[in-house]
Amino acid sequence: MEPATEISSTIGSKEAVFNFPEGVVNPGDVVIIPTPGYPPYTRGTLFAEGVPYYVPLLPENNFLIDLKSIPDEICKKAKILWINYPNSPSGAIAPLSYLKEVVEFGQRNNIIIASDEAYSEIYFKEPPHSILEVTKEGVIVFNSFSKRSAMTCYRVGWVAGDKRIIDLFKKVKTNVDSGTATFIQDGAVAALSDETHVEKMREEYRIKRDVLVEAFRRIRLPDCTPEATIYLWQKVPQGMTSVDFAKKLLSPEIAIVTTPGAWISDKTANGLNPGEGYVRFALVPSIKNTKEAAKRIIKLLPKALLT
Repeated sequence: MEPATEISSTIGSKEAVFNFPEGVVNPGDVVIIPTPGYPPYTRGTLFAEGVPYYVPLLPENNFLIDLKSIPDEICKKAKILWINYPNSPSGAIAPLSYLKEVVEFGQRNNIIIASDEAYSEIYFKEPPHSILEVTKEGVIVFNSFSKRSAMTCYRVGWVAGDKRIIDLFKKVKTNVDSGTATFIQDGAVAALSDETHVEKMREEYRIKRDVLVEAFRRIRLPDCTPEATIYLWQKVPQGMTSVDFAKKLLSPEIAIVTTPGAWISDKTANGLNPGEGYVRFALVPSIKNTKEAAKRIIKLLPKALLT
């Protein structure tokens, strides 16, 4: 990468994701967005007067976007395709072969591929691939230090990719803010120079993941072991909605906070809400508190489901 022309600092990833469509989307243009997905994909599209087109992330597709399902008339109107791997909330990782398919799809349809890779360093086996391993042409990658180094409140990140797209992003950014504070960038450089804290966090997330996954196995819910990220995307018990299950977990004797999957998913054109039937757990409490949560799931949740 050429730092001067193919990279730009950002005030965290969120502002970059939200503001990017202003540089490429005209009123009525389509932006293809995965659902469930990060809300700024949609909010930024609407702010730029674009039209969101939602594609579902489904377990039968390993939570990969089914590119063949996108209608030709949508492809002709689309300016951006958002992808997010490692994926929030499913924890899925995209194989390099799939990222090549995404690049080919974008080039064939003249669509920019916007790859949100914020969870690229929170993984549990092999490091995930970046779309930049395939090409820079027609691609922009979004990343930040919020997950990698737990620097959420510092608000620092970066975009990288095709010079032509980075130029457009910089023009928008110049008119929106005054750049990332240099002393925060210095902190980011220091964080990027150290891998020890990242390895430690990965191990802590792995421990918490395994503790919760085992608890749900014990009460006979489907295995939800994620390959990456800080989330569990747990299938709810049969006959319950995502909100029903979240309410059960919120009961005073269990007191576990989750996010109903239906609340963080948008309906597709055929009315499907792919988040229904799931709840999202964020692995942010301490290992001690996670173990306590697991005990309550094993001991108290089965009783709560019967009432």
